Amino acid sequence: MTPVSGNGNYLKVPLKALAPVQSFLKGTLAYRAVRYGYANSRTKAMRATLLSKKETDALIEAKNIQEIIGLLSRTSYSADLVEEGVAFSRADLVEIALTKNFSRTLKKLVKISPKGDSEKIKRVFERYDVLNVKNLLLGVHLKEPKQKIRVLLIESPAFNKAGLNSLAESTSVKELVEKLKNTDYYPPLAGKVLDYEKSREIRPLVSALESHYHKKALGGTAHSTDLGLAVKNMLDAEADAKNMMIVFRGKKEGFEEKKIRAMLIEGGKMARHELEKIIAAKSIEDAAKTQKRFGLSDALEFYRKDRSIVHFENALEQGISKRGLSELRRSVLSLSAIVGFLFLKEKEVSDVRKIVRTKEFGFTPEEIRKLVAP
Repeated sequence: MTPVSGNGNYLKVPLKALAPVQSFLKGTLAYRAVRYGYANSRTKAMRATLLSKKETDALIEAKNIQEIIGLLSRTSYSADLVEEGVAFSRADLVEIALTKNFSRTLKKLVKISPKGDSEKIKRVFERYDVLNVKNLLLGVHLKEPKQKIRVLLIESPAFNKAGLNSLAESTSVKELVEKLKNTDYYPPLAGKVLDYEKSREIRPLVSALESHYHKKALGGTAHSTDLGLAVKNMLDAEADAKNMMIVFRGKKEGFEEKKIRAMLIEGGKMARHELEKIIAAKSIEDAAKTQKRFGLSDALEFYRKDRSIVHFENALEQGISKRGLSELRRSVLSLSAIVGFLFLKEKEVSDVRKIVRTKEFGFTPEEIRKLVAP
């Protein structure tokens, strides 16, 4: 029972009776304006710092990496393009700048988000903690130089620079997982380490990590009107795309169907019978033909020429961008607007990274445009 003031007298009203009123008020424009007005206005201002189509085109048309650095120095990335005191390549310097810039953006969004919604948005931001752990797993597994691993690590609310550096110093996957013992990522990885020690296959650990994230993130958005369907739809699309790539990679490696099934992650909108149809396909071509929703026909044509499944990965990523980001761009006065900006920023960083790396390997502007989603 809760005391409620009225004409100087107090009436005892059950909290249950107030719930419909509270729910109604939360759904009003006035409530959302008060709760999200500041954060959304700051987010709107931050959107102005995103690269324009003209600026992205200029990066694609640049003659070399040095010219790309010059173009980025006139954008919001200028403060991050600082020469490091180690022997990095030009492309690595851009990678460092992208990581620094994204880390700062992430911290800023955490700071301006309404305090009462910190747990909801934290679940979405955990995608970058998962990305850190994924890059660490792959880097340590492949025995990459520590400096190269650090380039891809993003400072986040869960992982500061010192913590990330310590994780990057791990000499084995087992040691890395043990260092994660006090984090939320230890349980899904710990059960897979023994199998990894025997098989030396890193994919099951990555799948367990991503499955854990998608299950938790979707659980946090399922009943949240603030985050809304736009975020849930995008997370579902990502899970579907990752499962399809697991199937494509499995078929390329010649894995048995049972092994492919064991690596699939939870989440997504694809029914089990749809996934089973893809898994049962006799070849990668047949698997791609079973899917219509993601538009893989062009990727299939490119695959037939060079047998590279990267074409499918790019097509799936572009499909997610077209379907999910367009909806998030329109989100206002809600957490979806904040998350939407974050996803737009993530896409921008991914596009610049693709431009730099493909430029490094001599791709033409026409070839690069096929990899960068509009």
